[in-house]
Formats: sequence, structure tokens, C-alpha cells
Amino acid sequence: MPILVAIFVALLVAGGLLLAASVVSARRDRQESPLSALRAGLTGRDHPDADVSAAATAEPVDVSLAEFLTVTAEDGDPYLHVDDVTASLHDAKARATGVLAGRRR
Repeated sequence: MPILVAIFVALLVAGGLLLAASVVSARRDRQESPLSALRAGLTGRDHPDADVSAAATAEPVDVSLAEFLTVTAEDGDPYLHVDDVTASLHDAKARATGVLAGRRR
């Protein structure tokens, strides 16, 4: 029951915030509903960024995955080292088998 009360309070607070934002907002037109203003803001129609507009109108490029990975490959030091990951997995396996050795179903 306390979980339902917390969910109900959270929904009331969220609704209050939406109401307050729609009243305070000076950017939207008075004939526009709050939901359509929210949709316009999320889609970027309100004040579109020039880079976003250019990317939205760009032609799609068909590239195979192998070609994409070849072009974007990094030659620098990798973030994950195989030896470190292997050692960590080996240590985790050793600890898990030590804890679970006496527990058989």
C-alpha cells in the first residue's frame, strides 16, 4: 500500500510540474495546447538547431558493417585489455566456486 501512495504522489507532482511549466512558458503560443508544445519541443520544431536540420535532410548512406568498422577503427591503446579481463574473470570464477563448493542441489 505505501508503494501505491508513493506512485500516486509522484504522479501528482509530475502533473503539477507540467501544469506549472505550461503556465509559466512564454515561448508557446496561447492557442497551442501543452501537449502539442511538448511534442514541438521534443522534435525540435520549436527552435531547430541548424546541424540537426541538416542531418535530418541528409541522404542516407548504405555502408556495410565491415566497411564501417574498418573506416572507424582506432589504432590507439584499447580501453579494455584482454589480459586484465581474463584475469578478472578467472578470479571471479575462483571465488564463486569456493563459495558454492559446499552447496549442491
